[in-house]
Amino acid sequence: MSIPMFHTEKLDAEGLRAHLAALRPLVVEGFVRFSDSEMPIYVDSKSEPLPELPSLPRFLYEAALYVPGSRSVSIRQFNDFWVWNEVEWDAAPPSQTGMADKFLVYEQMALGGRRLRFYTRFEENQEAGALFPTLRPAWNAFIGFVEGE
Repeated sequence: MSIPMFHTEKLDAEGLRAHLAALRPLVVEGFVRFSDSEMPIYVDSKSEPLPELPSLPRFLYEAALYVPGSRSVSIRQFNDFWVWNEVEWDAAPPSQTGMADKFLVYEQMALGGRRLRFYTRFEENQEAGALFPTLRPAWNAFIGFVEGE
């Protein structure tokens, strides 16, 4: 597997609606959380579709979405804009981490009892004066639910 492509965008409400509309026809799994709820809404487009964006004062606070084998999207709201982080996969992400890999695959328990899988990519730390080479996190991506969840 080659190194996945990562990019980030700053979006206003209309840009966010357009980006989410492009995901609606795809098979998507993940979660969304709105400003008025602590509990996420779990999405599995086979049974639970991606919800529509609400109107103000309620708004999308955060989301983590995965199109299997294709892309991962994380969305986070900041003041009057949203940050859209997207990873494009050329194949399914690996299911585990090897000793020499520059990435980490791990699980995390979420509100509501779902177990989520994440992939963190590391890069060489280029700080001047470092005594030995080290790695630092470059980006993080949601890669779906744990099998059987």
